[in-house]
Amino acid sequence: MNAEKLTKNSTQVIKQAQMIANEYGNPEIKQEHLLFALLTLENSLISSLLKNINPTDNAVDVRLTADIKEIIESMPKVYADGNGSRREAYPAQDMVFVIDNSEDQANFMKDDYISVEHIFMALIEKANPVIAGLFKRYNI
Repeated sequence: MNAEKLTKNSTQVIKQAQMIANEYGNPEIKQEHLLFALLTLENSLISSLLKNINPTDNAVDVRLTADIKEIIESMPKVYADGNGSRREAYPAQDMVFVIDNSEDQANFMKDDYISVEHIFMALIEKANPVIAGLFKRYNI
């Protein structure tokens, strides 16, 4: 993927996913971190979209955010390497699939830049079993 094609918000979401993984001591940046970052981004477009999925239940984004946070909290943790240095999380394969597919989503829509919407659509399309289960539960 060409990183220069990422919008400011897309870059921020990817960096935030890494920060979340590091904060929780997770060794890998997974789709769960990416979804949490998409939902908690300031003025999150994705959160707003989810509220509109079911107008009678506009708290779906809040419940989904709480569920994904709980999943992240239960993930394996590694706080230091053998030398006592804090380890940086690295992208898991499922995360790489989503980021790579987000460029395909942008190309399909004939967009020049990869936005958070493209990342979210790629996440829906390439969801791992945990994320797919959450999306099914919330009719996403």
